[in-house]
Amino acid sequence: MFVDSSILEIAMFVSETRNGIAVDKYRLHYMKRSGQMLFRYDNAHHHPEITSYPHHKHIPGNVIPSAEPSLKDVLKEISATIIRRP
Repeated sequence: MFVDSSILEIAMFVSETRNGIAVDKYRLHYMKRSGQMLFRYDNAHHHPEITSYPHHKHIPGNVIPSAEPSLKDVLKEISATIIRRP
């Protein structure tokens, strides 16, 4: 939970490899306190039409291409969103 009461839910399924850890499945879901989605990054296999398939970003009313984000980048995006809000 952030200072404006927005929430980031994180779900990551990882596996150990010879070189470290591989992220097999992820979902980073950012929402208002009310539960309204602000954005969500995931790699669920339900949007094969997206050029970055299976990686994509949900924004209200749309799904757009996206690379697999780092948690650091998502936190920066959330910080910028909070700062821009009136």
